[in-house]
Amino acid sequence: MWVILGGYAMITLVLYGFYVPYYLIASPFDEASAAYWLLDTVANIIYSVLAALYTIFAFRVYQFAKSQHDQALNPDAP
Repeated sequence: MWVILGGYAMITLVLYGFYVPYYLIASPFDEASAAYWLLDTVANIIYSVLAALYTIFAFRVYQFAKSQHDQALNPDAP
């Protein structure tokens, strides 16, 4: 459980760390401008792709735990 929570905390820091430069770049633009909407769209696409890291990380931890469990039950298996 602590591995998953620690991994989620790291992913969250990376995701929200991504928004700091975005806000610095987007702040000079007016919200009605095309440049602001373009930056906002690109940032949201990147955020959506990176948000999949939660699922990927949890699945990798699950696979590792399952392999450790299977290996403990059958030590002769590869």
